[in-house]
Amino acid sequence: MRETRVRRSEGKGRGNSFVMESKTFEIDLEEKRGKIQVAIWEKKKGISSWVRLGIDESRVPLGELRPLY
Repeated sequence: MRETRVRRSEGKGRGNSFVMESKTFEIDLEEKRGKIQVAIWEKKKGISSWVRLGIDESRVPLGELRPLY
């Protein structure tokens, strides 16, 4: 059975994180200079990788991101 937990992160941006199997994923939304940026982190056993996307690059409608914050 897969374990999935979701929590609201505290910090500068607005975001959520969830755990799936042994990995933690964190998604943060942040507004800089009037534009929304999306950052996605993948963490596992002390190793993390991330990608940062501008809202235009992610091609996700803003309405779809609202549940994240």
